[in-house]
Amino acid sequence: MAGKGSRSGRHAFKVLCPEPLVSSIMGARGATKDAIQAETGTKLVVSNRDEHFPGTRFRVLVIYSDEATGVLGALDRIVNHIAECAESEKVKPPPSFVD
Repeated sequence: MAGKGSRSGRHAFKVLCPEPLVSSIMGARGATKDAIQAETGTKLVVSNRDEHFPGTRFRVLVIYSDEATGVLGALDRIVNHIAECAESEKVKPPPSFVD
């Protein structure tokens, strides 16, 4: 069986993210991402800056975990970042994320 938080965990959840959300989830020098991983026992993998989901400018975030509760815990923390980004977009609307 894969180790806790390994990339080959039994559970995976894929999320399409605009760049501001990726930046928020990563945090300064990856500190926020590292904290989410440590708190939830997950592994968060984000596509490279130039790698987008086909037909969009969304980056791909995959949450891996050996336990479904780990994925849920990570998603719970990520939802907070989505809310923060949504508030920012009220003030400054984003560009189109679809090619």
